[in-house]
Amino acid sequence: MSFDTLSSAMARSVLYGLLIQRDGQILFANDKAARIVGLEGGEDLRGRPFARFVDKKDLPCFKEKLVQGMASHVIFSECRLIGVDGYRRSVDVEILPLSDDRVGQSLLVLMDLSVRKGIEHSHWESEKKHWELFNALSEGVVVHEIENGQEPGQISEVNDFFCMMIGRPRDELLASNMIDLVGQGDRSKARELYGDLLEKGKIDARLSLTRVDGKPLPVEISVRVVSLWDRPVALGVFRDLSSIFRLKGEMESLERRYRSFFSNLSDAFALYEVVRDEKGHPWMYRFSQVNRPYLDLLGLEEDEVLGKNVLDVAPDGDILMLPASYKVALSGKPMRFEHHSIIKNAFWTVSVFSPDRGYVAVVLCDVTSTRKLEAQGEVFERLETLGKTTAGVAHDFSNHLVGIMSYATSISRSSSDPSARVMASRVMDIASKANDLIKRLLAISQKGEISFHKVDLHEVIREAVELLAFGWDERFAIRLSLDSPSGEIVGNGSQIYNALSNLLINGTDFMPEGGIISVSTDLVQLEDPIPPSIQGDLAPGYYVKVSVADRGRGIAPRDLPRIFDPFFTTKPQGTGMGLPMVFATAQAHNGGIEVHSVPRKGTVFSLYFPIEGSVTLLSEQALEGNLSGDLAAFSEDPDPLGGLLRELELHRPKGAEEALVDLVRSGCLDEELASRIREHLGGYRFDLALKELQGSR
Repeated sequence: MSFDTLSSAMARSVLYGLLIQRDGQILFANDKAARIVGLEGGEDLRGRPFARFVDKKDLPCFKEKLVQGMASHVIFSECRLIGVDGYRRSVDVEILPLSDDRVGQSLLVLMDLSVRKGIEHSHWESEKKHWELFNALSEGVVVHEIENGQEPGQISEVNDFFCMMIGRPRDELLASNMIDLVGQGDRSKARELYGDLLEKGKIDARLSLTRVDGKPLPVEISVRVVSLWDRPVALGVFRDLSSIFRLKGEMESLERRYRSFFSNLSDAFALYEVVRDEKGHPWMYRFSQVNRPYLDLLGLEEDEVLGKNVLDVAPDGDILMLPASYKVALSGKPMRFEHHSIIKNAFWTVSVFSPDRGYVAVVLCDVTSTRKLEAQGEVFERLETLGKTTAGVAHDFSNHLVGIMSYATSISRSSSDPSARVMASRVMDIASKANDLIKRLLAISQKGEISFHKVDLHEVIREAVELLAFGWDERFAIRLSLDSPSGEIVGNGSQIYNALSNLLINGTDFMPEGGIISVSTDLVQLEDPIPPSIQGDLAPGYYVKVSVADRGRGIAPRDLPRIFDPFFTTKPQGTGMGLPMVFATAQAHNGGIEVHSVPRKGTVFSLYFPIEGSVTLLSEQALEGNLSGDLAAFSEDPDPLGGLLRELELHRPKGAEEALVDLVRSGCLDEELASRIREHLGGYRFDLALKELQGSR
């Protein structure tokens, strides 16, 4: 290389100061060497001895190294120089001998240590920041060696978060193999994953590590093979899943508690999904969730409700609640109101709210019993008022009855007309019943007493039918079917008479065009549980069932639950006290009442009176009973004696005589019995004629 070529190359160097010297004098220097000693350019250094810039403390050593550099490559580290500006700099001086044709010359290469130290400092700062970032990560990071074995190698580096996860210090972890941190149950899986890592260069999986306290630590790992420190290593990121598992457990616990609360909630609950149209307005509601009380309310099972349109499932009358759902779905504001379901005959406190966007929840709290108690409270107040006025009215009415009974007694004793005597007897009987009714009214006001004794229900029924049928027009007929083997109970005959009278009169009111009213008795056995259709506090046992059936217009389904409420009536001139007193009579006898009504077909009222003591010699037919409450009483009576019975019950002598003739002619009745019945008819003793005929049957 020529001197000019070398000089040109040296002049362009910006990293190192380069100069050529001979016998201590500088022959050539580049600009970088000049700037190291505080000069502007390399020309300023030519002809100057370089030793003048060397610190006195380093000058002997420098001269020695300079002589050595004439023959071989020499390095003088950290030589201190003093620039013309007085600024001290440390440099590494590398002395190289030049070729033989330049004897006595050497090349000095000056490396400014301030640049190297700046680079080292910058590198250290960068490494420090990376280390801080490494330890500031919120996930564990592990570097471990890759070995040709079948399991992960020794740990080379870990960050602080991983140390905290495992609960071990860094020094202890650096002396461990990665496989030692894996839980015993997952070590086989870890070895398989390590094989995948060696083959594919990456793995993503879930494992369980072991903490220092022996507790398992579920982690999600992501490991990659990277080049670090001039060799391949495994860099793994470990995410702690224990908090996620804990939250999952808490969520499952909350869900179990919610489901327990949901399933044990006594109120009916339904969650609707709101389906909106293109304008965002709700137009359909689908059942998303319902509890058992709501299903019981609908009478359906869960698979018949979930996912269905509310309009297709809810009763027609209860669709009135949907406007509230619409308002809540639009505004998100909760609503609370009371709803009366005519179909269910129930009162509900309804709470409607939106637990989340797109859903509406409905909670129905049944307050029917509360409303009934409130209604009963009002009734009791009115009854109290009625009781206060009853005593005075009953007293005045009793005085009028005394006069009626006196005149009737006088006619019965003095009249020579048999018909008049019979009618007077009827008046006396009715007056006696009216007097018993006064006693009941006085009992309401606690000014009278009601006695209980042995009563023959069949006799009471015949009396009620006989007295009430007297004077009825020919549009009505009464059919008796007293099939109970025994009609004897302990009770009050007057109360039962009045109850039956109310039912018979109601039957005629419901048949304005006339018809047949059937009165029947059966002996039945009620077992626990008592059928819910029977109202009253009944105990299991034997009962005489007295049924009064008509073929009238029936009772509207919406009115049926209220017919026993005091003062409730559908009649223009009704008082609403007839059926409540019938119910009270059944309850007073520790019995009950049952109602079955079919619109436009008729109604059956059945009274249940308990039989005192044991009942023996009961036929299977007698024990079958008529618990179904159907309208079997409406069928025609195939009994050939039915026509004569009907005429006797309606007190029609002429019709009874014609029936007797037909029965004797047809052989259904013998002449002797017919004669006895004719004797009773001649004295207008229809009750005795009925007894003769019933005895023959």
